[in-house]
Amino acid sequence: FFWHVVWLSVMQLRHYLFIGTLNPLLDHLARGDTNLVSTYTNAFAFTQLCGVLCAPWNGLILDRHKR
Repeated sequence: FFWHVVWLSVMQLRHYLFIGTLNPLLDHLARGDTNLVSTYTNAFAFTQLCGVLCAPWNGLILDRHKR
């Protein structure tokens, strides 16, 4: 249980680090084009929302096919 908690904590920390550094990274890659950064940030937010909406379906499928 302890190692699982450690692993989940590290994964959560990596996820927060990615979210925290995404906007400055996109700003650097887009060379200051705020419209392009906004488009990519909105696309990332949409994919995060889709992940939240699809996660219960993944759990349902796994629970139904558990043997």
